[in-house]
Amino acid sequence: MNVLQSVLALVAFFGTAARLAAQTPHLDALRYKNLGVAHLEQRQVDAAEESFRRVVELQPDEALGYVNLAMCSLRNGRLDDARSWVDQARQRAPSNPEILLRVGEVSLSAGEWSNAVQAFELVLEVEPRNLMAHYGIVVALGASPSQSRTRERIARQV
Repeated sequence: MNVLQSVLALVAFFGTAARLAAQTPHLDALRYKNLGVAHLEQRQVDAAEESFRRVVELQPDEALGYVNLAMCSLRNGRLDDARSWVDQARQRAPSNPEILLRVGEVSLSAGEWSNAVQAFELVLEVEPRNLMAHYGIVVALGASPSQSRTRERIARQV
């Protein structure tokens, strides 16, 4: 092998190594996200939360990591933490329907009926046939204390 071939081989090796190193945080975050989802499926909320925290550390601009932390907090009864996590997610992706659904879910859990309806309506602006958003509105309206307007709105949703 001559000198030029050796140099080209080294450049190729280091180029490949650099690309792999650049992908590592993304791949690690994906692994932690999948691990967190698996823990949630097994009802291991604390372990899931730990995995999702790693996702947020590795990809702090990725909104769904914060949403997953919010859902863990909600399942553990930590409503203030859940609200904080969905707020952080919404800062990163304000019109993402998945995030808006979770904002509505947290608002429902907090008994904030009008905030929940507002979040679900924002989902419907993007995805008019989103059944979870329609359902969330019906639940929020059904729990709302103003009965006369509630019946009208529920009739329009179904």
